[in-house]
Amino acid sequence: MPQAPAIWRVNHREGGIYRVELMARRRSVVLSLARKR
Repeated sequence: MPQAPAIWRVNHREGGIYRVELMARRRSVVLSLARKR
């Protein structure tokens, strides 16, 4: 993930949008796990 730091910097400037993306990813993962059950 060499682009991770660059994206983090850009999102950090935007105002921590990367945090929202991480939350969305966690949600998707949780939903996928729930569906598998």
